Amino acid sequence: MRWLPVFMLICGSSVAMAAPDCSFENARYAQADGWMLQFQPVPRDAPANQTASFILGLKSGAKLTGAIMWPNGYSTPLWSVEGPCQPDGDEICRFTEAENNTAYVLAEAGIERMPEQMDGPPARQVLLTQLAATIWYSSHRSLEFDGEPGDVFDFAGCAN
Repeated sequence: MRWLPVFMLICGSSVAMAAPDCSFENARYAQADGWMLQFQPVPRDAPANQTASFILGLKSGAKLTGAIMWPNGYSTPLWSVEGPCQPDGDEICRFTEAENNTAYVLAEAGIERMPEQMDGPPARQVLLTQLAATIWYSSHRSLEFDGEPGDVFDFAGCAN
């Protein structure tokens, strides 16, 4: 019976080593009201200043595509989202309302700008300023605001 704990320890260690690394680029974030934020690799045809890509899943089931970009001459990462204009429509709209839609993270050292390089460990929280207000003033409003979704997402794990 003594070999059983040792065997389980060895198997557990090898499983942990075989698990994929959890980096910012494949991190998932969630809100209590049902919105999900899933980071993914930046598409090959993305603009040169785009440093991150994400899918914003609304609780109605709508999926919006998002980007984090670092504009030339301005050193603050800005976010944008686009997707179906209507909850059940095919027309695509860009939902960025605010002029200063900065992306921030809560890291070990405190609140910081979204990193340019997404290969490090995921942040504990992501803040997309003005996101809730942007969705509030869209056609998705009636399906999304029976609770209080906001601009902050908590780390929920990593995609496989």
